[in-house]
Amino acid sequence: MRLSGIFRSSGAVILLLLLHFTHIRAQNYPVREIPPALLQNSNAVIRNYDTRFTVISNENAREEVSFAVTVLNESGLKYAEIYLQEDRFQKPVFLGGAIYDALGERLTRLTPAILSESNPYSTMSLYDDNRVKEYQPKVRDYPFTVEYKYETTYKGLLWYPGWRPQAGYGLAVEKSTFVVEMDMGEELRFRERGITTGVKTKVENGRKTWIWVMENQPARESEPFELPLRESMQAVFTAPGKFSFGGQEGNMKTWQGLGKWFFDLNHDVNDLQDGSRANFPSEIAQASSPREKVAAIYRYMQSHTRYVGIQLGIGGWKSFPASTTEAKGFGDCKALTQYTHNLLALEGIKSYPALIQAGKRRHFFLADFPSNQFNHVILCVPLGSDTLWLECTSQDNPCGYLGTFTDNRPALLITEKGGILRKTPALGAHDNCQSHTARVELDETGGAQILLISGYSGINYEAVSDLPQMTEEERRKRIYQNLTLPAFELKREEWNQLAEKIPRIKADMELSVRRLAPRTGKRMFFSPNLLNVLPALPPETHPRMGEVYLANALLERDTITFTLPPGSSLEYTPSRLDTSCIFGSYQAEYLYNADNNTLTYVRSLQLNSGRQPAEKYPVLERFFHQVREKDLEQLVLKFDQ
Repeated sequence: MRLSGIFRSSGAVILLLLLHFTHIRAQNYPVREIPPALLQNSNAVIRNYDTRFTVISNENAREEVSFAVTVLNESGLKYAEIYLQEDRFQKPVFLGGAIYDALGERLTRLTPAILSESNPYSTMSLYDDNRVKEYQPKVRDYPFTVEYKYETTYKGLLWYPGWRPQAGYGLAVEKSTFVVEMDMGEELRFRERGITTGVKTKVENGRKTWIWVMENQPARESEPFELPLRESMQAVFTAPGKFSFGGQEGNMKTWQGLGKWFFDLNHDVNDLQDGSRANFPSEIAQASSPREKVAAIYRYMQSHTRYVGIQLGIGGWKSFPASTTEAKGFGDCKALTQYTHNLLALEGIKSYPALIQAGKRRHFFLADFPSNQFNHVILCVPLGSDTLWLECTSQDNPCGYLGTFTDNRPALLITEKGGILRKTPALGAHDNCQSHTARVELDETGGAQILLISGYSGINYEAVSDLPQMTEEERRKRIYQNLTLPAFELKREEWNQLAEKIPRIKADMELSVRRLAPRTGKRMFFSPNLLNVLPALPPETHPRMGEVYLANALLERDTITFTLPPGSSLEYTPSRLDTSCIFGSYQAEYLYNADNNTLTYVRSLQLNSGRQPAEKYPVLERFFHQVREKDLEQLVLKFDQ
């Protein structure tokens, strides 16, 4: 659990700290008072977590947090961490805390001096005003309880805090409360997910209060192929309607309104003049179609700029002028996107910056709840019936390729009239392909010489895209770590990156394996699946609770031809298998050619992305078991002597 806030020392704060500690609750959270049901499958138990958010105006608010958690073992230690952040728009004050032993006796009083300070963006930002102070208890005598209190003032409200009382697996909740207060003339915008107790409201002195409470919630166990935690846990999401941020007022009751705010904030940054075209390479003018022209401009941008984070003031949202990006040769995602947008405009090509929630794991998105759910900017280029999406922070992506960082999720197009929600394209199974074609020369002792050609595209490309740029020593180390062949020697390897719409890397390797197929007397045993055995699912320890979720569609294709040793013949060949279900399909077959004594093993596995109800998990279990059993099946060769 990460808590937001930071502390600045002063005499007044020390006085507040002393006053707070005279009112710490008497029982001090003894472990014996935790209900037994909350200890089952738990690494930590939230004893009390109170959050009160008070909206003062469209621009100002205050958040008060009191938090206590009992850590039961080392795995629960992460829930006792406090991570307090400060920038131009939020100024927290740490009010203190304490650590208690299992009996509730205080071990340590926590003061601001315990917090260590750092810059969270120092390695990737040129300009920023972010600071964090954080602390993790050093206690290792479990169980123990830690308590924190802090208060944050906000000046600029582009978002309101949400409430996820059970923010992890192995975490039980004794009590958590979330309170939002504002003037009667305002109405809180919120969405609930999985909340069973509902919200209570009250009106007092011209102010309205919304109250949510969770009590005695047992810990939840992690499951294979589960939804992202953010999507499966109970939560309340809140957002402003009218707001002010960095002196710029807006209204996010609609996506159109939020997009209009971002457009107005950045409308004056597209300041490139026609003179910038003098630097264009000839391929831009010679492009025979709008798509080719976009690709040429994109390559020009990639070769003349690099990514640098800007986190200074409203710089998290307002871009530098395009002329500054051109002159400096660097920018953050906003600046590089606006620069590319401006370059395209010089050639008469319309494009739209697009706000998006980036990340390898797609985050839960509330499409029916306009709010700030974004952390990144990309560029959308409509071309008639075709649409290109450009990741402007990448120096090597092919034009139109987003990858798993931003694919298959909503994006808010920023137009002159406001925001329009659109979805980025998904990578299908054939886009995310891994293929192996191999020729294997087996000898009488079970040794083998292998010529292997592999291809990696889409998500598989991303996993190996750094290999061509590595030193030979680093690359060979990675190969030895990842190839599943027994005791092999890498004799030769060559890597080539292919410039295609879906990027692909081709690897060509020559290997020697001392004992690929063990021989016992006149028989030799080996599995023809040398490279892609499907991992086993972990055993189920409880009835399936959550939906089954496969994030990415995948395709694996293997064609391996074995030249069998002289004097050998096939005694046993596994049967062909062709099976499919809602989660995917699988084929395995074995083709023997008696004329040249070769056997070709052909395997194909496709996994489908998507969500299925919990009751479908046994279908996935059976499918995986069937595939893995076939993947491990062995051939038997018999020798004449």
